Amino acid sequence: MLLVRFVNIKVNGQGWVCLPDKGEIKIIVKGHASFAKKGKDIVCAAVSILAQTMVLAVEKLTDLKQQVLTQEGYLESKIDAVILKESGQVEYSKFRVILSNFFIGLESIRQEYPDYIKIDFI
Repeated sequence: MLLVRFVNIKVNGQGWVCLPDKGEIKIIVKGHASFAKKGKDIVCAAVSILAQTMVLAVEKLTDLKQQVLTQEGYLESKIDAVILKESGQVEYSKFRVILSNFFIGLESIRQEYPDYIKIDFI
């Protein structure tokens, strides 16, 4: 099962992320969906594309500096909430839209393939 973990992030009923004022904001994607053989797994591919696009959007569309770690079957993106808050309202809003978009896409995939993807919040 593919796990997507939102650390220090909450999501409201409409899909908007709620971000903290302090601490580390982190998104972790790990594992494999095992929907199909490697190279043919549409669930894994869809989540990977969403995660990579989220990381690239933060990098290209904001002035924020995220820390990214990638390995086979693992992606982690993190940013300090204090730095985010100090970056100003425009950067904060862009980041929030990017993460909300990521969550909405993930939730759509999870609803279609609930046995292959788990989303949790800690």
